Amino acid sequence: MAQPYDGRVMRALSRPFGLLVATLLCLSASILTAPVARADDPTLTVQLTGVSATGSEPSSEVVLSGTVTNTGSVAAYGVQVIFWRSAERIRDVATLTSVTHGGEVPAGSRLVTREANFTKLVTDATSFAPGAAAGFTIRATLAEIGVTTLGAPYVVGVDIRGNADGSSSFQTLARVRTVVPVAGPDTSATAAPLVLFSSTPSNIAGSRFADDHLASELAAGGRLDRLLKAAEEKRLSWVIDPSLFAELTTMSQGYSVVSGETAVDGSGAQAAKDWLARFAELPASLGYRTLYALPDVGTAARLDDPGVLSRALAAAETEDASIAALGLIVLPSDLAADATTVSSLSDTGATAIATRLLSTDATWVQDEVPLLRVSAPDPPTGVSAALGTSLYLAGEAMLLSESGHVQVRVVSSTADVTALDASPSWLQTGHVGDVISQLPSTATPTFTTGTSVSGLPDTTIGQLTTLSGRMDVFAQLAPTAPTATARTQLLARAASSAWVGKEEDRARWLSSATAESTAGLQDGAVVLSASSRFVMSSNVNEFPITVTNTFSYPVVVKVRLTSSNPQRLKVGDSTTITVDPEESRTVNIRPEATANGIATVTAQLSTTQNTPIGTSIDVIVEATQYGIWGWILVAVSGLVLVGSTVASLKKSRGRTRAEEAA
Repeated sequence: MAQPYDGRVMRALSRPFGLLVATLLCLSASILTAPVARADDPTLTVQLTGVSATGSEPSSEVVLSGTVTNTGSVAAYGVQVIFWRSAERIRDVATLTSVTHGGEVPAGSRLVTREANFTKLVTDATSFAPGAAAGFTIRATLAEIGVTTLGAPYVVGVDIRGNADGSSSFQTLARVRTVVPVAGPDTSATAAPLVLFSSTPSNIAGSRFADDHLASELAAGGRLDRLLKAAEEKRLSWVIDPSLFAELTTMSQGYSVVSGETAVDGSGAQAAKDWLARFAELPASLGYRTLYALPDVGTAARLDDPGVLSRALAAAETEDASIAALGLIVLPSDLAADATTVSSLSDTGATAIATRLLSTDATWVQDEVPLLRVSAPDPPTGVSAALGTSLYLAGEAMLLSESGHVQVRVVSSTADVTALDASPSWLQTGHVGDVISQLPSTATPTFTTGTSVSGLPDTTIGQLTTLSGRMDVFAQLAPTAPTATARTQLLARAASSAWVGKEEDRARWLSSATAESTAGLQDGAVVLSASSRFVMSSNVNEFPITVTNTFSYPVVVKVRLTSSNPQRLKVGDSTTITVDPEESRTVNIRPEATANGIATVTAQLSTTQNTPIGTSIDVIVEATQYGIWGWILVAVSGLVLVGSTVASLKKSRGRTRAEEAA
């Protein structure tokens, strides 16, 4: 029976010769001493690309296929791949996660029972050079692995053995561990897929879109087409982002794709119309909606920023009635709702909050709001992504079923659909609504800690408050502009978790989405003009100030006026006026003077809520007289002055006579 080559035969044959060499070296040590050069260890990596069990009999085999690559700078020799296994079945999800993601594994050993358990990649004298890669396939029977219980996952893997110098000394240069679900004739488990219809935001405002990626996703074989087909054919539970529904509705009516100053007709109008028609046929009893645009509520909750959620709820008020009637399932970024996130969502009235961070295997727990446990494994270690995820989900479904629970998984990509299509025959399909209604638990939920969670940068969330303020000002200035009427949707989309890891894409979209408001609020979009000096001929006069609108939409403004000397010159704000694009309107200002002199009046455009717009101007106002009442006042003052003078003279003369008589 063949055995893996590990140098034992050569070591036995070379032992006498080795003793002779050692003796000669010792004798020559006093004559010449030189350092012994030790080569660096080779660096090899291994990835499994195939893991399968052919049946449930003791003679059935588990087959492992993969590729070994020399990713270092040192050649390897005698490279061989050996089957590794553990006879201890996996009993809980925590162990399953550890095994598939490079953590601790149950005890096991290499298997060298027969030739099929191992293979050589190169001969002993042939180097496995840097950059070299070689495929392999090895196998072991269930009896050899030690499988005693069917309907359970087991740990299998490979060890890569070799050395750097072609010697008889072997070491493990690489290894990988994964799981293989071993089903029996009576094995049965249930998974409840939740098909998520969502996409990266594209709509800017009105019928304008920043790009045309939705057209590709809607086309035959595109992501959204395949997701809808899966929901149709398998009667799966589904959840739709109201933002996507709104964008597709707009697309179906005709739209344009904007790039800088140019715009072209979009190509997906008919595809959007067809998709929406198919979507309308899905059973509403299996459907749910998300928060508008799938906002990153997790990062917002951690930063104690309620604006992200409040803007998403405000945008939801524009939802189509058929979508608004659906139950709400909150899907946070990375499906990672923790206790802080759950607390921030307690007033949303959600049917459930999905999270992968529950430390219990229970499918859902009831606290202040329902929590739906979802399976969303991180990328596997040492196994191709699609294969590793499928193995994990199948193994987890077995474990959850054994404890009376149903696996819930979110299906949002073509890879998810492919994995769903490749589900083993023993995995049945269930519905999310049944999971929520039939498996309640009132235990207090606990969450895993130290888990890496993907979300938007903190600075991005913080900047949304400033953006919201600017958009509100713009809506006051140009209430009929498309960006103003759609600002709640725009702000919700700006916080979408679809942007996670796509900051550059988000920046480009946001630049297009806010270009209109940026142009409307810049200096020079709406301007004031007036004579720099005005002379009043009476105590109340009028003088004109002109408002010019160079913006593309009507603006609603008023002119606020401030006097530098309100005791001398009083002035009030103008009435609110609407100025059409490329037009000017004159506002008559009525200052009131109470004294002669000069005062400066500062004129500032503002919104109806007194937010300043543009640059202010100064007008010097000179009051030269007060009118008839001013002259009466002067005359009366003159009479009083004359009377006082006459009385004073008489009194003075009387004193003089008295002095002369004395």
